[in-house]
Amino acid sequence: MGSFAIGDAIYQLLMMILLAIVGFIIQFTLKMIKQQKKKQQHLARLEQKID
Repeated sequence: MGSFAIGDAIYQLLMMILLAIVGFIIQFTLKMIKQQKKKQQHLARLEQKID
């Protein structure tokens, strides 16, 4: 029973790490998408000025 408890604790720790990594990736991706949108808006404004 003792070894099972240790295995369960390790499993929970791995799940927490996995969730943290996934959360970080999602936040990073959203940040990149926002930056891309800002760049596109900026380019659109420059194009309007040229026209």
